[in-house]
Amino acid sequence: MNPTINQEALSQLLYDRFDVFMEEIFGFKNEPFHNEMDAIISNPVYQKIALAEPRGTGKTNHLSVGYPLWEIAKNHNITILLISNTATTASRFLSQIINIIEKNEKYRTWNRMIDPKHIGVVPKVSTVKKVEEKWSGNAITIDRDDLNIKEPTITAVGLFGPILSMHVDIVILDDVVDEKNSQTAEQREKIKEWVYNTVMPARKPNGRFIAL
Repeated sequence: MNPTINQEALSQLLYDRFDVFMEEIFGFKNEPFHNEMDAIISNPVYQKIALAEPRGTGKTNHLSVGYPLWEIAKNHNITILLISNTATTASRFLSQIINIIEKNEKYRTWNRMIDPKHIGVVPKVSTVKKVEEKWSGNAITIDRDDLNIKEPTITAVGLFGPILSMHVDIVILDDVVDEKNSQTAEQREKIKEWVYNTVMPARKPNGRFIAL
């Protein structure tokens, strides 16, 4: 954490501003377009967001890794669906998220600081075995207050992955269209129908939809 300013004030900035979170927790040096993108993300007024940036500009690190981490630290009951072109790619994003939760001390310190229980972002405790559940596969569930939530905290799937009957607070589509899956008009139409008929209904009313 930045030692030059009051830690309580910095903690609030990290809570309110996604750009500050990315720079302080991840050590990113934001360019102006990053700050513009992060300002949109920080504003809850924007519920449907489409962002187009070239490859290699850090949009995935910001929005498919950093953004879920920011949200789950602030609200342990939130649910997020992360979709990429393949299940392997989506799982790789989830692995990055897990690695930061477990090993980034700046993130761990901050999320404990803002948690009223000072527990922070930790695995859900099994109601049967009374031990923390191991995170594996394509989903993680963190310790949360609302025990009635059925969906994992973060679910990561590939294009056309199994998401029927899911209801989540945030949907993130990260480069689901690639050269291989969009070569024909039929393929492109199939993707469009899946997004509109299956993905969009998974978003809760007043939830967020982000397409990269």
